[in-house]
Amino acid sequence: MKGGNMELFLIQQIYATLFATNNKIQTMFDKQYKDLTLRQFMLLLAISHIPEGECTFNRLAKQLGTSKQNIKQLVTILKEKRYILVEASKVDKRAKNISLTQGGIEIGVAYAEVGNVFLNNIASQFTTEELEQLWNLLKRFYAFDGVQMDGFDIHPNNEKGRD
Repeated sequence: MKGGNMELFLIQQIYATLFATNNKIQTMFDKQYKDLTLRQFMLLLAISHIPEGECTFNRLAKQLGTSKQNIKQLVTILKEKRYILVEASKVDKRAKNISLTQGGIEIGVAYAEVGNVFLNNIASQFTTEELEQLWNLLKRFYAFDGVQMDGFDIHPNNEKGRD
């Protein structure tokens, strides 16, 4: 392959690999853990990384790179499970603020612990340098539309959950 054809081929392979890797990890996680899907866990994780009072549907959609509609579906499920609270924002009455309940914190911590084992198994074949390089390349790839990946490199807040 020459020049542009090789580049297009590589881009197609990267996209297909990202897509398949995401599906593979999600399927393995969802089979192994019954109380939460990976998408639900990622929403709990995102909520824990956003400062209290700033966690809205729009902010979560941006954080997870998805639509507000997808966030609303996940929020509905997690609210029914009593893992999150949805209240009117004190800053913007049009917005809803989402926060973790104590149950949401507890299941998030439990899943984070087993999730870390899961992730360590996946990453065991890479050096720290390779993981850093992959992370930096993926963040650049994520920003194809000018929107930077942010938030998950910040440590989660340590607030207490509410019931």
